[in-house]
Amino acid sequence: MNKYKNIFIATTDTILGIGAPIKDSNKELIYELKKRPKAKNLIIMISSLEMGLKNFENIFTDKAIKYAKKYWPGNTTLVFNDDIAIRIPNNNKLIKMIDEIGPIFMTSANISGEKNYSLKKAKKVFKDKITNFYDFGKMSGKSSKIIDIRTGKFLR
Repeated sequence: MNKYKNIFIATTDTILGIGAPIKDSNKELIYELKKRPKAKNLIIMISSLEMGLKNFENIFTDKAIKYAKKYWPGNTTLVFNDDIAIRIPNNNKLIKMIDEIGPIFMTSANISGEKNYSLKKAKKVFKDKITNFYDFGKMSGKSSKIIDIRTGKFLR
């Protein structure tokens, strides 16, 4: 049985991502596959503000909702606290998938510290472990912007 069966690689509106439905065991597998330091959090992608309010209602303050309405869907990740950063991608096919499976962990689909991969390279690097690859269309090739909504500062 493939322990990575819930992990997938998909094109997004920004860069190629590796993700999985939100579950601690999936999170650990993403860290393992990427050789990513645990100190670097994964972002969460949702399909709509309503999904965010339903699943993370305790962090969606009036201020957070204002930021969300301004930047989503789009290439901006909002940092809510030290553990949670969320984004709604501007990619209808990816949004549809998230709508179907629920919120997902997502991060760049590469080995930590390496340059961003193309879908072709990711298939080559992860082929022995990951079997779910999705081409949802054109990517910008630029990582998402990151705003800490507590301070209003752009972190990237």
